Amino acid sequence: MMTRRLLALVALGFFITGACATSFGTKRLERMANYLQLTGLDSLQEGVNLSYSFRVHPLVVRVNRWGEIEHIGLKLFSEEMRQLNPLPLYDFLERYLLERLAAPKDSEDVIRMGWDSVRFRKGNPETALQLDGTEIFSESHIDLKAYEVKWTKADSTILDMAFEMDSELLSGCNSIELEENLIRHLALFDAKGYSLPNVIFPIGQNYFVLEGNAVLNSSIRNTLYFANRGKGWEPLKDKKQPSKSVATMMLGQESSDSLQLQLTVSMYGYRQEHLRIPYAQWFQFCEEEGCKAYYGMREKSNGVYKGTVFMVNRMGGYVHMLMVDVSEQVLDNDAILAEWPIKGRLYTYIPMHNVSDDFLNYNEFDDIEKEAYE
Repeated sequence: MMTRRLLALVALGFFITGACATSFGTKRLERMANYLQLTGLDSLQEGVNLSYSFRVHPLVVRVNRWGEIEHIGLKLFSEEMRQLNPLPLYDFLERYLLERLAAPKDSEDVIRMGWDSVRFRKGNPETALQLDGTEIFSESHIDLKAYEVKWTKADSTILDMAFEMDSELLSGCNSIELEENLIRHLALFDAKGYSLPNVIFPIGQNYFVLEGNAVLNSSIRNTLYFANRGKGWEPLKDKKQPSKSVATMMLGQESSDSLQLQLTVSMYGYRQEHLRIPYAQWFQFCEEEGCKAYYGMREKSNGVYKGTVFMVNRMGGYVHMLMVDVSEQVLDNDAILAEWPIKGRLYTYIPMHNVSDDFLNYNEFDDIEKEAYE
């Protein structure tokens, strides 16, 4: 009996310890916390915490909605700047400069940072400790390619850096960890209800086209189509216009949350993960990352429309590519959408900073305006 009680107490102790253990968004952040010997992280609430410092300079520690420490870095940017002009480089600069200062010189992180495509054109990581918020920060970039950033004061440049728009560099994760984090967070993500785009729909008409633009090819677009059949405007869903209807649906304009995605994630090392989630969950997750959606249709075969959704993150330097098979049954107004899930194969974080814009085979996509699949 005593043995059983002892085992139960030990098991309970493990459970309590595990429940209170600090969870980190990335392995690199966990190592950073160890380098800095930060304590009390397990007691932090969701949001921004400013109670820590490094060599007198204030630190910012942020906890995400899932209770993970998702950011540790030198405080270099105000919350107002982050809100007015959200960019992935804020977290990167705060974390990277701190890591260059805090990581032991013989650590694997320092060795790897020596290979990073980050140039200090004026100043160095130590210079970051001199920044007090009175400087003017400016950034310039080439979409999907590279950033240049400067801190200036009294017309004098204090710190000047240039670096590639590389998702592994910006996130501090390798491709394997990026994939694992996406799958974990995607499964936890809560999608919001559908609402029409904030545009002025024409009065006295029953058809409206919200013109978009193209990426990589003139047929890979984000143009949306809407219809008013007497009950108000809604996304186009018409068997007589399937290309436009499917494109509108794949670009997130499905008013029902019952549209399901049977997802296969193709991962590094020929591994796969399988999820079944609402399509809106995946779509809105990518939008929150900063991605913009484009869709191109390839063909219709045996009642299935085959195409690809490109989630382009111009400020993060990557593309998520979702190859989708959509049954023509989803265009039937009487269809139960949950019974006709979209089948999708996802390739994540495709880097764009080091590839040409014609990496795709343009011939796979026909012009959807021709309605070649009717």
